[in-house]
Amino acid sequence: MIAQPLPYEEITLPRTGTRSGRTAGNVRRNRTRTRGYASLVKILGTASVLTLAIVVYLGLMANVTRMNYDLSRTTYQKTRLLDESSRMDDQIARLASRERLARLAARLKMHEPQAFAQVTLPAPRAEALPHGLAFLPWLK
Repeated sequence: MIAQPLPYEEITLPRTGTRSGRTAGNVRRNRTRTRGYASLVKILGTASVLTLAIVVYLGLMANVTRMNYDLSRTTYQKTRLLDESSRMDDQIARLASRERLARLAARLKMHEPQAFAQVTLPAPRAEALPHGLAFLPWLK
């Protein structure tokens, strides 16, 4: 026995979307082109993010380097000022020494006083308060 196909009803669907059938080729081409650009956009985006990260890192390193130079310059200035201060203290001690002052006094023929005098100054007098107006002092 030979198998025969079963009878069936042919189902006919109403034709809808004929417009999409006409533009299916264009839609497919656009989708393919967009997929090609998507990979390019991903590559460029990744490269941009990496470049931005490198630029930020270099900026931070430049800032740290500048701060290190400022620190070394400040340390050098501090050391120089401490040395200069030490030299000035030594010079003050040398100039204020009793032996030097005694030699200088002897060269200028100075001597100790025979008698000490005590001078008293009179008390300051209280000034009279000005009369008149502040902006017209001549008006009394």
